Amino acid sequence: MSGSVLTIPRSLANALLADAQGHGGTYGLVGARAGRPTSLYPCASPAGEGSLLAQLRDRGESLFARYRLLPESRSTPAVADWASLQDAPWLLVLSTDTQGVLALRAFARDDRQEANLVLSND
Repeated sequence: MSGSVLTIPRSLANALLADAQGHGGTYGLVGARAGRPTSLYPCASPAGEGSLLAQLRDRGESLFARYRLLPESRSTPAVADWASLQDAPWLLVLSTDTQGVLALRAFARDDRQEANLVLSND
């Protein structure tokens, strides 16, 4: 793991968990206000992310991260996941092939290394 640390609100982690449990898509965006991640924008495919980016910006947010839900136990980004990060500093990868536990990992775009993920109390 690299020396990077990513802190996200516990409520955002809970929203990611709900999305992983089938309430959203398999891809998505995380919006931020003043650099703090605040909103989740689930999407069924990467092709739909363009309209979500417009919605995110219309709400006065900036793109904080992209996320990917993986139905298998692999929780390492694929080549296509890295290719989508030209405009987002973080990639969140959630593995949904677990029994009762969500595997959530964060990767920094710049060094492509896993970051220490910390949950803050909202």
